[in-house]
Amino acid sequence: MHADPVAVYPQTFLGNICSPAQIDAAFGWFWSYLRRLNSRFDGTIVAGAWLAKRFAEHGLKHLHTVPFGVDIALFSAASRSEDVRREMLRWCGLGPEATLLVTVGRHHPEKRIGLLIDAVTLAQRTCLVGLVIIGDGLSHERVRRKAARAAHIHVAGRVDDRSRLATMMASADALLHGSTAETFGFVTAEALACGTPVIVPDAGGAGDIADPAYAQIYASGNANAAADAIVRFVTRDRSVLSGAAREAGTLIGTIDYHFDKLFSFYEKMKNLSSVRLTQAYASTSNFSQDDWEWSSNEAGIR
Repeated sequence: MHADPVAVYPQTFLGNICSPAQIDAAFGWFWSYLRRLNSRFDGTIVAGAWLAKRFAEHGLKHLHTVPFGVDIALFSAASRSEDVRREMLRWCGLGPEATLLVTVGRHHPEKRIGLLIDAVTLAQRTCLVGLVIIGDGLSHERVRRKAARAAHIHVAGRVDDRSRLATMMASADALLHGSTAETFGFVTAEALACGTPVIVPDAGGAGDIADPAYAQIYASGNANAAADAIVRFVTRDRSVLSGAAREAGTLIGTIDYHFDKLFSFYEKMKNLSSVRLTQAYASTSNFSQDDWEWSSNEAGIR
């Protein structure tokens, strides 16, 4: 299951007035529905350990974690370019001495890009930092308008050239992320594969793979906490953080590894179903001829 609908919608839109626990309680009917659906299957696949834990807390069973993978040949520290870094900082109206942050993703309320713009604006009171926003989507025009009112923030829009995207991510000083509803956190994983440290919330797919060695972690949904995390990141040694990020990136599985694990799981479940069918057939083969004649006559077969 590649979604947490309660986190994507209710917790995104109601998070400012209710706690996550209160929202989960209000949507108890949804969790009840999900438990009934889950009970009809031999297994439920999720992409992150955090999501398996969350579903288990709401009574789902037979959960299996098969993490996604990333293209580590494309997203690599070798893609880093100081020229591209300077170019991106120029977009923000800044020089090479500034800290360059990048955020990548679909422009949708769950990504909390508005919060990231607020956080960068707050952090700029203390340090020289720019933000390049990559992506497009439902909230794109709203993002553009909000960014236009802020300083040193540039909306690059959609980048279809994945090689160019990898270079931009690898050339940033850090990835800034806001979503807590992603099941795996592709962008975070790709940043680590690039050797790019991350500034991420303490929940969701991004929070699940974050570690203080290469990440600055903040309380989710809180612009002030995100701003503090940016300021703390700026004071740290980027080369040390990048080295730890690269090391973490080597532990992220490839796309091929993901599908190997996934198809291996399917094979296991298929074999399990075959055993169950064989056992079911064996239990019916104990009928006598008298049993057959009685049951078939009762059923009107003869």
